[in-house]
Amino acid sequence: MGNEGMDKLKNMGFMDIQLHQIQQGLSEGLPVEIYAKPQFDWFQMEEIRKGLKADIDVSCYAKPEIPYEK
Repeated sequence: MGNEGMDKLKNMGFMDIQLHQIQQGLSEGLPVEIYAKPQFDWFQMEEIRKGLKADIDVSCYAKPEIPYEK
């Protein structure tokens, strides 16, 4: 995702640390649309990204209401 895409995400309310998780997922070839939502905090994004990278079904915990510790 280029600068335009990142600017668009920033305008949607993402913080830099969240954008970093999205960029990292993109560089790893992961389907970031699963966690590229402003309602996830960056800790949640990181855990979802790690699960995707490990080829785990993240659907059971990729929900904004579930804290990253779970």
